[in-house]
Amino acid sequence: AILSEEESEFRATMDGLNVMISDHLLPSRMRFRLRSFFLSSKLAQRRAYRQQKLITFMSPGLQGEVVMMLNKTWMERVRMIKPIIQLALDKDMAQVRQITDGKAFLVDLSMKLETLIFSQQEAIGNPHTLYILRRGIIFGRGRVFSTGSVWGEDFLLYDSSLAYPCEATTLTYVELTSLSRTNFMEVVERYCTKLPELSFTIRYHCRWMAVQNGIRREAWKRSGKQKLSKSQVSL
Repeated sequence: AILSEEESEFRATMDGLNVMISDHLLPSRMRFRLRSFFLSSKLAQRRAYRQQKLITFMSPGLQGEVVMMLNKTWMERVRMIKPIIQLALDKDMAQVRQITDGKAFLVDLSMKLETLIFSQQEAIGNPHTLYILRRGIIFGRGRVFSTGSVWGEDFLLYDSSLAYPCEATTLTYVELTSLSRTNFMEVVERYCTKLPELSFTIRYHCRWMAVQNGIRREAWKRSGKQKLSKSQVSL
């Protein structure tokens, strides 16, 4: 019944889109882009919803194993999450309680992920947000990101001026999942007692990133001033 309601709502949306296209005599290329976007968006949202729904039906142990398999690639690229992954993969029976809590933390974190859809040539990116590129290609920070890439790893820094630029441009149709600083810290607060090392790890890596990014920013400033002074001398 739920699926039929979703399908009816989607068909009504597509009918409304077709009416708008006809009323405004939109060109063929735009018609194609609009219909493709709505169809792809529907599939992506439904895929994410079904995946999270299935995980809730599993036992806690299976949830942890499945979430690790589905998200391990991007989680390992986020420095502060990596120690929890290593803990969750530990086989030491003397640490069963901590291993279970580590897996539960990763499960709850994955449940906070939000699916975002963008068409070609859109500006994306907000401060204090971690992004995982599921499909498509984007350009940002002077480089191209493809499927599986992660950016915004410094999303926990309170001072966003110390973080890398978060803006990017979509080069193709793009599917992202995002995790906000607020949602991440909400999960951390629930597990800081069960996983005492979690708070220490996050504080350590936030300090490390702040120092690294601060040094990098100062180097960029000095490099810019040197280039400016050289150009003035040549004039």
